Amino acid sequence: MAKARAFFAVGDALASRRRSRRTQFACLLGAAFALVLAFGCNRKVGAPECKEMLEKYLDMVIGGDPELAKLTEEQRKAVREVKKAVRMGEPAFAQVSTKCETEVTRKEYDCAMHAPSPDAWQACIE
Repeated sequence: MAKARAFFAVGDALASRRRSRRTQFACLLGAAFALVLAFGCNRKVGAPECKEMLEKYLDMVIGGDPELAKLTEEQRKAVREVKKAVRMGEPAFAQVSTKCETEVTRKEYDCAMHAPSPDAWQACIE
């Protein structure tokens, strides 16, 4: 009988350790998840995302030019590309791009990429 009690006591101790480890693991996993949530949305975007985001803005602004409506689709596309290339070559574009990489969060980027207009795009960033 004493051997049986000792056997069950060892089993209970092992089970208790396993539960304790599971609890510790669950707490650690929960803390890691909380950190990802806390910092994941605030992390900054990189150069490729900034370029994509700024190109979207330029496309919306240039596409809203009423003069383009008078052109054929092929001409509109060519004019948009030239205007976009000119704007992207300006020093101000480089400054905005650099500022984007240091200040724009993932949340702002996601908002801007889904914005339907230049005004909505700007509201995402401000």
